[in-house]
Amino acid sequence: MNNRRLPADKFLSTRFPSPQSLYVKSSLYVSRADISCSDIYQGTGRESMEDYMDNDIRRAFLKYIVLTVISKKSTHGYEIIKIIETCSKGKWKPSTGSIYPILDYLVSERFIQSEEIDRKKVYKITPEGSLALEEMTQKKDELLNGIAMLIDNITESDCT
Repeated sequence: MNNRRLPADKFLSTRFPSPQSLYVKSSLYVSRADISCSDIYQGTGRESMEDYMDNDIRRAFLKYIVLTVISKKSTHGYEIIKIIETCSKGKWKPSTGSIYPILDYLVSERFIQSEEIDRKKVYKITPEGSLALEEMTQKKDELLNGIAMLIDNITESDCT
């Protein structure tokens, strides 16, 4: 195994939205995530601020979710989409245009590898990917706890 530093910390810090960006129209965040709003949420064309927040949060976690799915089971891109749709009880179905660039990224970082089985590209996690997922999970937990604390502090006390 090489001693290359895993970019999980950098990856997470640049992909999760800050509390301030959660309130910014998603088109400002899309360029950083390389995923369009329509890839994630097929709305009426009149999305509310809540819908924009949902989209940003989903987009921010999508690479983590994809890597987690692959860590549990070697699978192909379409099945990843179906798993996310099933686990979200049909509320979220990422498009192929969202999933396949993420798979390409994860392969380029050596977090996953692919092989062709029955004319399908099947992805499996690598040892490097398992380490990165552990780091990402810790970072995710810290981030979610920090955001929850911030929201509680702002809503329950006078911080100004």
